[in-house]
Amino acid sequence: MASPWQFRAWTDADLELADRLKAADVDEVLAASGFVPDVALREAVDLSWRTEAILVDGRVEGVWGLAHAAKDHGVPWMLSSDVLVQDARQMVREGRRIVDECLQIYPTLSNWVDCRHVESLRWLQRIGFAPVELDREYGVGRIPFLRMETVRNV
Repeated sequence: MASPWQFRAWTDADLELADRLKAADVDEVLAASGFVPDVALREAVDLSWRTEAILVDGRVEGVWGLAHAAKDHGVPWMLSSDVLVQDARQMVREGRRIVDECLQIYPTLSNWVDCRHVESLRWLQRIGFAPVELDREYGVGRIPFLRMETVRNV
């Protein structure tokens, strides 16, 4: 059984995670923005009003954030090392908890996901997101990305 995740506020020292991001996350941020991992991580953190480091056994293995898109629309995101995906149950449980928290703030959440990142797309569907739009030439890589969305239950 994997160690439980712990959450705390993100700090600049946590940028060391950039060197350990899983390959699919590196590919996705490169295709979307053209940024290498440390720049992509810095940009994502800077654009978010809430950001938390995810620790496993005291080491930062992931980060998630929430950015503002519109009055009723938030943009959640997560980047991680391979360690987080080793426990699928915890990924789903914590993902649902985070999404529930975010939906208390914004009634609609969405973000674009690289279609090659099948593991992420499956996980997002398990935590309540659905594909709503395909862009066949998204980002600087001009490759297919899906916009995944979830809405607050009324």
